[in-house]
Amino acid sequence: LLNSDFVQQQVAIGSVGALQAHFNVAALDAVKVVCPPVEEQDPIVARVEDALGRLDGLRNELELQLRLIDERREAVITSEVMTHMGEAAA
Repeated sequence: LLNSDFVQQQVAIGSVGALQAHFNVAALDAVKVVCPPVEEQDPIVARVEDALGRLDGLRNELELQLRLIDERREAVITSEVMTHMGEAAA
């Protein structure tokens, strides 16, 4: 929240000091925080959790694909090495 553009603008406005601006606790207390009504928060949380669940599934799928790619790469390298070793022996 403190790193959001909305709050950062309020911090910039509330900062004082000529050479090095600083932001005091009283100014932080005056920062306005926008928060939806409680009855809207549950559906928002549900949508966010659903999206995070889908992202977790995609991440797991991607990790599996990366492991399979690594295994395939190792198999190709091994095959090429064995082929070249066989040619060198002949």
